[in-house]
Amino acid sequence: MIIIITINFDIIKNLREQYKWTQEDVANRIGVNTRTYQNWEARSTMPDAEKLMRLMNLFNIQNVQSLMTTPYIFDPEYEKYKT
Repeated sequence: MIIIITINFDIIKNLREQYKWTQEDVANRIGVNTRTYQNWEARSTMPDAEKLMRLMNLFNIQNVQSLMTTPYIFDPEYEKYKT
């Protein structure tokens, strides 16, 4: 079974806008280039664990579950057990 977890970047984007920061501001504060951060907000790519922790610290987010979307679970043997 494979569990795919994605981050809801609408939450991060809303927080960024509340702080009146640009994407470039956030990127500079967490040590990535602006394009990388833009890709995260566009859901083209996802941050690695270290960068995600930096984002959480920047926005004072206490638990990662609050950022997670519903996980997609892929089970290659699903058809075998399907009724």
